[in-house]
Amino acid sequence: MKIFFKILALLLITIAVIIIAGTLWLKTDNAQITITNKLSNYTEKSLGLSIEFKNIHLSLPFKLSIDEIKITDQDGLVGNIKNLKINTVLSPSLFRQITINSLKADEINLFKNPVIRVSEIKKTDETQNNNNFFNPNIIIKTIDIAEINLDPKITGSNNAISFNLHTNINYIAQDKILNFKLLSKSLLPTHKLIDDASLKLKGLYNLKDKKINFELVEYSSDLAVITGNLLIDQQKNIIAGESVYQSSLLNKLLEKKWPDFKADIDGKLIISGNLKKPFFNISGKLVVDNLLDQNSELLPIFYVAQLNPDEHFNIFGAVNIKYDTLETNGKIAYVKNKLSLNQFVTTGNNLKSTLDLAVDLYSFLLNGRVTLQDDGLNEFAKYFPELHSGIIDVKADFSMFNDKQQLSINGKIEDLISSFGTIDLLELNLNSPDIMSKKLNDSNIFIRNLDIDSIIINELELSARSVNDEIILKTNIVSKGLRPFNFKIDGAMQLINNGDIKLNINQLIGKIDQFKIKNSKNLNLFYGNHLIFELDKIQIDNGDISLTGNITHDQVSAQGNINNISAKIFGDSLSSQFNHSLINGKINLSGIAKEPILRTNIDITNVGSTDDNKKLNLNFNIITNHNQINLKANANCANKKIAIITGTVGNTFSIFPLKFFIHNDQDLIFNADLTNQFNILSLLPEFPGQKIQGILNGHIKVTGTPAIPIIKGNLKLINGKYVYKNLGVKFKNITSDIVANGYKITFSQIKAQDTFNNHMQGNGNIDLKTMDYYFEAATTKFNPLNTPYIHGDINGKLAINGNSTGAIATGNFTLGPMEIQIPEQYKHTIPELNIVEIKEIDSLNQKKDPYELKLKINLVTNDKVFVRGWGVDTRLDGELKVSGNLNNPNVKGSLYTVKGRYQEFGKVLNIKQGVLTFDGPIMPSPYLNIVGETNIGRSVIRVILEGSIANPEIRLESTPEMPEERALSMLLFGTDTENISAFQAVQLADSARRLSGKGGSFDPLGMSKKILGIDDITLKTDSEDPEKVSIGVGKYLTDKIYFEIEQGQQADTTKTRVEIQLTPKISIENIIEQQGNTSIGINWRFDY
Repeated sequence: MKIFFKILALLLITIAVIIIAGTLWLKTDNAQITITNKLSNYTEKSLGLSIEFKNIHLSLPFKLSIDEIKITDQDGLVGNIKNLKINTVLSPSLFRQITINSLKADEINLFKNPVIRVSEIKKTDETQNNNNFFNPNIIIKTIDIAEINLDPKITGSNNAISFNLHTNINYIAQDKILNFKLLSKSLLPTHKLIDDASLKLKGLYNLKDKKINFELVEYSSDLAVITGNLLIDQQKNIIAGESVYQSSLLNKLLEKKWPDFKADIDGKLIISGNLKKPFFNISGKLVVDNLLDQNSELLPIFYVAQLNPDEHFNIFGAVNIKYDTLETNGKIAYVKNKLSLNQFVTTGNNLKSTLDLAVDLYSFLLNGRVTLQDDGLNEFAKYFPELHSGIIDVKADFSMFNDKQQLSINGKIEDLISSFGTIDLLELNLNSPDIMSKKLNDSNIFIRNLDIDSIIINELELSARSVNDEIILKTNIVSKGLRPFNFKIDGAMQLINNGDIKLNINQLIGKIDQFKIKNSKNLNLFYGNHLIFELDKIQIDNGDISLTGNITHDQVSAQGNINNISAKIFGDSLSSQFNHSLINGKINLSGIAKEPILRTNIDITNVGSTDDNKKLNLNFNIITNHNQINLKANANCANKKIAIITGTVGNTFSIFPLKFFIHNDQDLIFNADLTNQFNILSLLPEFPGQKIQGILNGHIKVTGTPAIPIIKGNLKLINGKYVYKNLGVKFKNITSDIVANGYKITFSQIKAQDTFNNHMQGNGNIDLKTMDYYFEAATTKFNPLNTPYIHGDINGKLAINGNSTGAIATGNFTLGPMEIQIPEQYKHTIPELNIVEIKEIDSLNQKKDPYELKLKINLVTNDKVFVRGWGVDTRLDGELKVSGNLNNPNVKGSLYTVKGRYQEFGKVLNIKQGVLTFDGPIMPSPYLNIVGETNIGRSVIRVILEGSIANPEIRLESTPEMPEERALSMLLFGTDTENISAFQAVQLADSARRLSGKGGSFDPLGMSKKILGIDDITLKTDSEDPEKVSIGVGKYLTDKIYFEIEQGQQADTTKTRVEIQLTPKISIENIIEQQGNTSIGINWRFDY
């Protein structure tokens, strides 16, 4: 045993001596040259590469360091490795396993792809190779490369790629399997959108089968996370893999301009094919969320892409995208950092869009065309419900020149209907040689018939072009609406790189109604980190306004002057009492932007009467300061104060951010002293067709808060007047006593008169705490309506119950005496119009009244409700119900003929049927259906008057059936057209003209009734002798007694008739003739 240890010690000493000697030898220049030459010769022969070592250091136990290794090919330097260090562990089983604790390097730089010449190496028999004495397992516990740099020549990108590498390796020699784990992180951004990226790999490499199996492939960056696996089989030339991914790329693109939107992409990637031509199948979905509006959830976008990269990392493929009913198909290519989207076509419901674009992913410059055609906006309306319909045809052309993005947009939008308004036509022609620098070539926008909330612009034309650093603007605006206006505006705008805007208007000229407007000096505006405006001396007829200011995020300073501006320029928003008024005043804004001080002093002169001694002069002094509004208003007449109003209320007023509102929960103080000379109600804005006047006299004080005011005081309303011209409503001498006590306001002794001095009385109250109110009115006789179609009296009661959200009016009224007049007009030949299209936009643009007064009123007739005109004179009976609301009342029901005549074509006809039907709003309702009948020999002729009461139609029917002209001749003359005289033929022609709707509208009988004050004038023809004509005059003595006198052509043909109505269906008739003959009869009315 001692001999064994002695031999072992001797071997170790020998090895140590060899190592020490070898170490000392490696430090010599001769040794390093020898090793360098040996390795260089080997790599030169096998690969065509040369290797140069600089400063090799070897130390115990087996630590090797090399300052630099240079690798070159026939064309020059390929790369280098700096400060390589290898730390190896000595083991008794050195021939079976080599363990390297660490392999480190500071840098590995690759400058280009090497030119490699592979020489034939003699293959060795595998069996022999397996029996080699030295075939150890290899374990490298740590490989740590601090920095690996790839030159753009290698990757084909514009910038170098830099990353580190951490890995370990376990090589099993017997199975020829290499197990590895790798972690790498980028050191430089691989793209300007990617700040950080890492790659993790885990797998094995089977050298025998030439198969690499990546069990885990994980890529992570701030843009995407990809996790999956990959198999590469070199022998079979197969590649296969599968991964899932998530990406926030769109968030990066959206975060600057649309920070409130979040976009997430997730999906699956499948790799197949061969090593030279792999095939990628990518599928997934995109979900976009609006962080501010959680209710507006968008549907996901699904996509499928099939890509084929080549050996140069170029990618080609096809894409399919689906979103709801939209579908997109196209081709995609990625070549040398340029992404191309070719032949992309998107289709939907009446929509087609094409896209052919190339994108440089580093400069993000575009080249190509995008088009959009949409007939109906059905797809847009799904996601933008404000859009209802329209036609779009637009194209955008992108191009590049000298690293500048050029853009040209041409197209039009037609028949656009939206919740905001309508546009008949919008034409766009935009041309930019450098869109990023905000440069424009000749560009223009033309709009025809823009209607936004009843503001109509018939034509708007804007042209723009860049000159040096400015954009020259020319604008023409024309409106032919209810308040016509036109403007011509010329100016120049500068778009500064930091986003500031400078605008100079050198010409402003135009008109609003009859008011001429023009600028006397240039108007200047600067908007950026502060706002500067100089609007000096804008002339409006004989007056002018000026406004100047400088507003920053911290301080504000602005002044305004108003000189002799006509109040009529505000149109219908002011009462007609201001038609001759002039406005003068000053406005001043100062202080800090978050809580500025606003001082306003406005005088309005010449209000009301044209009499100088009765004209009002109003003064308003308003100061907003320290979150409080202070108001003082005076009304003066003939240098005497007739009204003083003062008050304070809490508010918030800020310029940055812009806010203004009244605090409903803060203290309110309000005082009003009014004299009996102040017609304050006449100053209220007038609704179309309506007028209100009235004097309020007294004192009132308001405290509490705006939400729940406490009011104390007494007011008296006198000389009130209300007119609603469209309905013929006229109330006069309206009076009331108004008492306010806390939360309750009481209106007592409300009185009003109609045009004929009939009275209506009522009372009411308002609870300011609950905002409930109640008013009631009653009358025994009142004439509320006086129109060409209806006038007469009502009696009954009306009650109105309401609160802050709405109200309902209920009532029961009896109608009569009342006359419903059929206009004495006839159908006219209507010129044929060239109607291209009818736009049904009323329902789209119709805005619901913010406060609705519902109606629930019952109407019944008395014995004196008549329909008269166009030969009809009949008394009606029936019931009506009024519903809907005050702005759109609906009347339903029918009134039936009780008694009457229908005189047409000179004949008095028996009314066989008479109905006046109400079905909806007044005009075109009510509708007539009156049938007059007479017997001519064996024939029955019927004259039918029907249709809207505003424009009824007349026609003839007969039994037995005959042509209308023959029936008309029988009605007029009692004989056929072949047997009439020349004079009768003229009469027939004139009557035929009336029947066809071309007759005149002169009514001597109707005029005579009005002059004489009677109810009936009738002309009667003897059915047996048409030449015998008589005239009758009648009048209702009471509701139930009718008296008539009839006189024929002969002196002794006078007769009188008295009819007394016992019930609505039974009446007694007494006729006394001049010869003394008397007859009494009972009439029984049937409904037909």
